[in-house]
Amino acid sequence: MSQLRSDCRKPILEISSALQISRYTVTDRLRILQRTVIQKYTALLDFRRLGYFHLCFSITLSEDDKEVFCRYIQQHSFLNTLYKLQENGDYFVEMLFPTRDEAEDFLSSLRNAFSITHLHLFFVEKPLVQESFLPQLTEGG
Repeated sequence: MSQLRSDCRKPILEISSALQISRYTVTDRLRILQRTVIQKYTALLDFRRLGYFHLCFSITLSEDDKEVFCRYIQQHSFLNTLYKLQENGDYFVEMLFPTRDEAEDFLSSLRNAFSITHLHLFFVEKPLVQESFLPQLTEGG
């Protein structure tokens, strides 16, 4: 997994060499991971350089609005990531907007459409670390 996390396009032979195991073992393990824990392969983009405004928020809603909000936000074109929280809120949402004004308009419409009991906003300046868990591990670690 650490090899894939550091570069998911790394050839099987290179992974095999780095881990000092056969390419057949790597292929078998990769097939198992693809069926069980790998959700998708993707590129990590610098959205700020692409000109997007990064907004994150935690939100707690009335019981009546939770399911409707979840369906609504999953269909929103600027949604990047949606988390269901165990405590201190119902959801944690990460969105990317072309402008801050569009983010503010979205927040205004959100406040009008749902019964929000708590909304904590995070205007992200820039990511400092992203997707760093596991790449430093080795086969034994």
